Formats: sequence, C-alpha cells, structure tokens
Amino acid sequence: MIHQQRGQISIFVALIFPILFVFFAMVINVGLVVHDKVNLQNSVDLAVYYGAQRQAEMLGAIAHANYQIRQSWKLLAFRYRVTGSYADTNHPLSIKKDNIKADDKDYLNKKVPSICLSHKGWSDIKSQQNVCHTDQLSIVEIPPVDVIAPHTPFNAALTFLIDELRKAYDDNCASLGPLNFGWGAAIFYAYKMDQANRRALIYALAEKLSESTSEFYDIEGESVREGMMKTLEKNLTIPNLESLGSVEIFNSMAHPALGGGAKERARRWLPSILISPALKYSADTSPKGGGCDINPVYLKNPQPQDLGKHFWLKPLIMEPSTEDLLHSSLGVEKNPWAMAYVGMKVQASPRKIFAPFGGSVHLNAKAFAKPFGGRMGPWMSPSWGRNDLQSNGPPSDYIDPLLPPRKSNEGDIAHLSNDQAYRYFPNHSRFPGDKLGLASAMAVVRVNNANWNRETMAIEDFEDIVKDVAKEPKANIMAKKTMGKVEMAAISPDLFDITYYSIDPNWDASYKAGLSTSSAKQIFAPSFNIRGDLAANLGKKKGKLDPTIGGQIEIANDSDFLNRANKYFYLVKRPEHVLTGWVGKGAMDYELNEAAFGQCSGWAKKEVSIPGMCYAGGRTGYSVKLVSKDYLSSSEFKLGGKDQTTGPLLNPPPEDF
Repeated sequence: MIHQQRGQISIFVALIFPILFVFFAMVINVGLVVHDKVNLQNSVDLAVYYGAQRQAEMLGAIAHANYQIRQSWKLLAFRYRVTGSYADTNHPLSIKKDNIKADDKDYLNKKVPSICLSHKGWSDIKSQQNVCHTDQLSIVEIPPVDVIAPHTPFNAALTFLIDELRKAYDDNCASLGPLNFGWGAAIFYAYKMDQANRRALIYALAEKLSESTSEFYDIEGESVREGMMKTLEKNLTIPNLESLGSVEIFNSMAHPALGGGAKERARRWLPSILISPALKYSADTSPKGGGCDINPVYLKNPQPQDLGKHFWLKPLIMEPSTEDLLHSSLGVEKNPWAMAYVGMKVQASPRKIFAPFGGSVHLNAKAFAKPFGGRMGPWMSPSWGRNDLQSNGPPSDYIDPLLPPRKSNEGDIAHLSNDQAYRYFPNHSRFPGDKLGLASAMAVVRVNNANWNRETMAIEDFEDIVKDVAKEPKANIMAKKTMGKVEMAAISPDLFDITYYSIDPNWDASYKAGLSTSSAKQIFAPSFNIRGDLAANLGKKKGKLDPTIGGQIEIANDSDFLNRANKYFYLVKRPEHVLTGWVGKGAMDYELNEAAFGQCSGWAKKEVSIPGMCYAGGRTGYSVKLVSKDYLSSSEFKLGGKDQTTGPLLNPPPEDF
C-alpha cells in the first residue's frame, strides 16, 4: 500500500508555496524599498552638497574681495606713512632707537606723519631744498636788499641773486600746500574708489545669495536650484525619478528673520566696517607776505589756497552718507549668528513590483549641508552679541589695534593732540599682536633700497591714477614703473592676513573668470566692476610680472629687488602658504601629508582654475560638510566670541522643513 501514499508531499508543497512566495515577494519589496530609500537619501545628500558648494564658492569670492579691500587700506597706509613722508626726520627710516622714550612703547606709532613732497626725492620736483625734514617749520621772509651802488657789478649780481632766492623761496612755499593736498587727495580718492568697487561686488553677490529661500545664483550667474535638481535627478533610480513628488529647497541666507528684503538681509549678515580716517598734509599757514610757516593741515579741511587745480577732489574725499559705498570702509565682517547652509526635502512614491494592487510607498528624505573653514576677515572687535548688528568693543580691544575707530568722523579729532588722534591715521598690523605696523623701521626699510630714487618716483604717476580711475572704475590704482613693484611688495600677504582672511593666490582664474561670463553679467551687472588683484603689470627680465597675489608674494621675497627680503619673519614666503587645509595621508588618516601638501602641479603654469590652484595637497576658502537639522536647530551655539553666552541661530531651519 506504500505506492498508494505517493504525492502527499505535493499537497504540502502546493499549500506552502503561496506562503513562501509571499515571503519572497515581501523580501524583494522590502529590499527595493530600502534600496530606493537609500538612493533617495544619497541623491538628496549629493544635491544639497552641490548647493552648499555653490554657496561656499560665493562666500569664497566675497572673502577674497574683502581681502582686496584690506590690501587697498594697506596701500593707502604705505603711501601715506612711507612714500608721502619719508623725508621727515621723524620717519621710521630716519629716527634712531636712542631717541625713543623707554617708557612709551607706542612712541613711533604716535608720531602722526604729514604728507610732504617738496624734496629732491621726486623726479618732477625741481627744488633742491628739503622743507619736509620736519612737520612744523617756520622760516622768516628774506628781506629785500637795498642796492647801495647799482653800477657796481658785485652789488648788482648780489641783488639779483637775492631776488632770485626770494622768488624761489616764495614759489616753493606757495606751491607746497597745493602739491601736498593734491597728492594726498589722489591717494585717498584712489583708495575710496577701489574699496567702493570691491564692496559693490561683495554686496552684489551677498544680495543674490539673500534673495530667496528657494533659489539663488552662483558666481557664473547660473541657477543653483536648477543645478541641485539636475544633481538630484541624475542620481535617482528610475522608480524614484518617475514618482518624484514635492521638492523643497531652503537657502538660509534668505531667512525672513534676517530682514525684509535682499539688501537688508545681506547687510544684516554682512555689515560694513565704516571708518572716517584722517590724513594730514604740510602747507604754508602764514599770512600772505608774512614768511613761511609750514604746519600740518587736515586733508578733509584744506586751506582754500591749497585746492588749486585739484579743487574737484575735495568733495570726493569727504565722507558721504553711510549708505553710500564711497564712504571709507575696511570691508565687511561676517555675522556669526547667521549661518550659511542649504537644505533640501524631497518626496517620492515608487510602486513596487510585487504590490500591483496596493498603494505606492511614500518615501521622504531631507538633508542639510553648510560651508565651513573659510575666513571672511576679522571682526573689528572681539565680541558679537546675538542681537547685535556688528561686533562690539572699545578701540583698545580691536583685533587689529592699529585701525581707526569705527564710524568716526573728522570733527571728532580736530581738537585732539597727536597722542590722542594718532590711531585715526592709516596703519595696520603685520602680524597678530603687532603694535607698530608701518611705524616700525623694519616694516619700511626693506623697500628703501628697491631702486627707489628720482628716476622711479614721479608725482605725475599718482595724478594719472586718479584720472584713470575717474574715467574707468576698473582702472588699477597701483603706481607705475618701479614704484609699482615697491607697492606690490608693501601690500603682499603677511601673518596677520593669512590668520584672518581666506586668500586665493589667483583671483583671476578662480573667481574673476566666472564673474566675467555672459550669464553672470546678465544676473549681476551693472552692480559692480570686475577688478583684478591690486598689482601692476610691470616688465621684468623674463615675461611680465604676475598680477596676482602669487606675484605679490614673489616680489616681496625677491632679495635682489628688496633689501634682505628673507629677513622679515612676518612675510608670506610662497603662494602655497595661503592655503588653509590639506588632503590627509589616507581615507581615515587626517594627519598632514608633508610630501603632498603644497605640491600644486598646475601652479607654475596657471593651469588649475579652482580656488587655491591645487587639485590636491591644499585648499583655500570654504569647504562643505553635511550637518543635521538637530545641529542647526540647537540653542547651545556659542558664536559671539569674548564673554558671550549661548543661543540659537538667527536663521534656523523652519520647524516644518
């Protein structure tokens, strides 16, 4: 009867097969759901990373433009304290150490310079007299000589000689004020125009970054939302792509809490550091025909007789309203409580192969990414409260202690002595903690032997700069001939700069090229003029001088051109030294790889058009990282610096995002 029991297992198999198939289908469906969910999240991560990278590129361009303003200020300080006053016996090049008061560490810094050019150091100054050896000089008028015996040849010759001396003396004294005022106004106007153009670029980028929470444009004028969508779609599986639902993008820099419009929001997270610096020039202040009394006069309050042909410059050097970009500034500072980041939230509803009659599975993914690691520049003061509109603190606590007080005006200092007013005059730190800046002989002596003589110094060069800038806002404000190389060395990056700024060794390749595209011009123009780094295109033995930050560094360390260039510790020695990060030794080993760091194969040939000019081995500006919503929503941020408590961001993610 055993043969009659065949087939019993078939009944069991027939009964168990549907159950096994259901389990099989469930495993497949769960696997597909997990796969699609992982794919959706990864795609959103990539898309939000792309958006934050575009945001980082914008911030990098802003940071470098902000450094260009720092260099404009350094150039003004150099022209004022070195070029314009080096014939003074109190100049750092002339003063002797034994004259410095032992109990006054700031003695040199408090010696306020006065522009005085009437000496033989200039090729277009005919006078051989030096009335600039001190900022206060009184010379009595040479009286006329009575001719006792007019027919005597000796007496006649003596009378003629004295008359010529009186005329030369009177002409020299009368021309002193107009000459010094014109040159001082020229260098000051050039600085004001340059910083105005740089700030125009900064705010054009910042306002486009602050226009909409769901859209912004990159430096090439391309839609970032469109780029994020393309990145998302290119990485989705077919089921996710075909069932793609709502897509939300959040740009934190347009958060309503920052203000009601793009302009207001941009200035909330990126306020300007406004100043009203003072300059002095030497002029004859004596009554007409009463000798020659040479005294310092404030540039913004010149004597009427000193205006001469430069009268048109006076209104341009006065400080306009604080809303006007021509108002003197030291650039911008980044509000730490307004964090830059990009968010994305996506929904997809793919239908599964073994669920033909059921509803679609609703998948959701969101991600956030933020730029980090870049440096916009130092705050003016070391403290920034969460509700403050700018950094706060007394001038004694300034991060660069040699800068003028913020939002001052010339009326505040007209009655002050030099010891009180000295900090209103252009100067800057060369390294963190520097208390002398360009009041230090070491800071200026290195350029003293750089072929600096009558053949290379001409006042008309600076007048040409003003004329060029007045005609063309993109004109370079650097001097010409050899003096341009001296100025390049004077403004080249130093230890203070690389501590507080993100500096790109080649602005033209990394950012200017993108801003020059037709789409960028359509989006941003005519908001700003695209200017290169402060450099003169001067000739040298082989080819032309490199008009980039890298070129400045090269000149500053040229021992053949400058006096013992390698002896100055605060100078940046190589373009690679402006890099702010590196590629580690391995995927999980972040230790500095000294063999790779700074080995930028494309640097010498300028082949690499990315920030920092290195594919690997270093970076500059901002990098990007993924962050969580919990992190961005935290109320425990301590971002305000010195003596500040914790608090939430001004622009946290929306609760429903």
